[in-house]
Amino acid sequence: MVAKGKSLFDASCGKCHNPQPSKTAPNAWETPVRPVGTDSRMASNAKQKSDPGMFTGAVLPPPSIGARYPACPATSDCALNVDLLASSVVGGMLANAFNPATLTSHEKIRQNGVFRALGRDLESLPHGEKVEDLTAPGVSHLDDLKAMIKDRLSNMYKSQPPEAAGAAYEARVLQGIWATAPYLHNGSVPNLWELLTPPAQRKSSFMVGNRLFDPKNVGYSTETSPFKSGNFVVDPNNGNGNGGHTFGTDWTDEQKWQVIEYMKQM
Repeated sequence: MVAKGKSLFDASCGKCHNPQPSKTAPNAWETPVRPVGTDSRMASNAKQKSDPGMFTGAVLPPPSIGARYPACPATSDCALNVDLLASSVVGGMLANAFNPATLTSHEKIRQNGVFRALGRDLESLPHGEKVEDLTAPGVSHLDDLKAMIKDRLSNMYKSQPPEAAGAAYEARVLQGIWATAPYLHNGSVPNLWELLTPPAQRKSSFMVGNRLFDPKNVGYSTETSPFKSGNFVVDPNNGNGNGGHTFGTDWTDEQKWQVIEYMKQM
């Protein structure tokens, strides 16, 4: 079943979901961003603007280099929500990297994921140069460093191509997909079997919060929840729509189980 499922997956799903080596970033994957008819609320919210609040005056996230969030006029919002989210993520990473508990020994520093990622970036710096030297005030190499960083990050936030108009999301790599239910970007589909059924036939509500694994359908048990308010209700009007992503929904039941068996071991 795994072998047959792999053939089906590679032919029908691999173009989006199999890892593709990045053309611009070593040790990274390319993942396409495409509209597949899923709920649009998350994408539309990200394009809206808000008051930056505590981020006012803070450095904007990549690909901007050195620019800062302005103070918004009292009558309007001026910061993109997607930038505010990116700044939160970057801030969380830096807080992790420079947490005093992390800096107590060389061993702890070596085990810190953020420092390991920064180390990979530093490998591309000119031989014999140090970041402290390149970023010191008045050093002529500073502009070169900024240009190098900007070039490296220039493809991180790509505009959607014309054929990707609409609410487009990243087609994530599916290694470990068995452990990440519920599915779609808003968690509106409880398991892999449901994801391979036509949207009109998917559950309109299910219980969430249970950590009992469902090894057949691949997800968590949806019969009970440890929380009083643990009922997820599908509603496209509030961002909880479960439509779209119809790939594989026209397979036979036998083919669907073959693909699910393959995805269990990814």
